Amino acid sequence: MRGEYMPDLDYSHAHLEPFSLSVELSREHRGLKVALPIMLHGLDAFVAALDEKLDLTENAYARLCAMPAIQVLHAPDLSTIAFQLAGNQGDERNRLLMETVNAGRKVYLSGTMLNDQFTLRVTILSHRTGADQIDIFFNELERALTDIGQASSL
Repeated sequence: MRGEYMPDLDYSHAHLEPFSLSVELSREHRGLKVALPIMLHGLDAFVAALDEKLDLTENAYARLCAMPAIQVLHAPDLSTIAFQLAGNQGDERNRLLMETVNAGRKVYLSGTMLNDQFTLRVTILSHRTGADQIDIFFNELERALTDIGQASSL
């Protein structure tokens, strides 16, 4: 049986693919994006992946704290670490550091405003991020610190 309320779906349009809507055809089927990978890989795979990112974050946090040129603003709750140049050097110097790191095109450092100050942040979230990428980040950070005249001795 087919009700009049059921649309005639033309699957040639990308936005009307069969899996883009829920069973009720009222909104996208968001639950499937979570349920299917868990069914395929098991919950333990996701727990292990999250644990790995949290371990990488703790490692990055400890390494940032050991850098004299860097002031870490707080211990991370999850996988984001906020930091800035030590000695309250101002927004422009921190923006310059971010731009210099990003100019290397190997890692992406982002920024935000915290307490009316520009703050750098690194977030370890991608499934592709591993210990090697953390090492690359620190190499790029050291390069950028040297480039802007803030050499850090580890």
